[in-house]
Formats: sequence, C-alpha cells, structure tokens
Amino acid sequence: TLSQYSESLVTEDNVEAWGALNWKFHSSLYDAANRPRILAMAEGIHNNADRYVRLHLFLVHETTRANEEHRQILHYARERNADAACRALEEHIAYAGKSLAEYLRSRSGN
Repeated sequence: TLSQYSESLVTEDNVEAWGALNWKFHSSLYDAANRPRILAMAEGIHNNADRYVRLHLFLVHETTRANEEHRQILHYARERNADAACRALEEHIAYAGKSLAEYLRSRSGN
C-alpha cells in the first residue's frame, strides 16, 4: 500500500489517485484497531480533507517529506509502539496543514 502511494507521488499526472492511496495507507493502520465507527468517522474526515491533502502535495511539493513521515508511522506501527505512532501521525497532519497555510498566505501577499 505504502509503496503504491510513494510511486504515485513521483509524477504529478496521477494527482486524482493520491487521496485514495493516502486513505488506503492510513485506513490499513486504523483498521487494525477493529473500531468500525471510529474508522467511519476517520474516513469522513479524510473525505473532507482530501482535496487539501492533494493540494498540499501538489503545490508545496512535500512528497519526499510525506513519504518519510508515512514510513516512520509504519515503522512505529510495526513495532507496536502506539504512542510514538500517534505522535508521528499528529506531527504529520499538523505539518501538512501548517505548510499549506503558509504557502497560501505567501501566494496571497498576506
């Protein structure tokens, strides 16, 4: 799953697939908790944020960083280190939002 996503980020001609592949990666981690209601809530959040995730990757060109962060999250998950995985995930999400907001502010002149 992660390798498919990483490969799709190499070129910008498959931007439409980025969101689905990103969700496939993240949901495979969340699915292990066996909490279908929480997974459904996470999917709803993902669906609402998807355009911003793709916009961030496309405009800010942070694909290398996103791949590294995904690998780190997966590493912690494989180690069954939930605390470290959650911290890495929180940082991953926060950085994406912050860097996109900074990019948009810089382009608008504010």
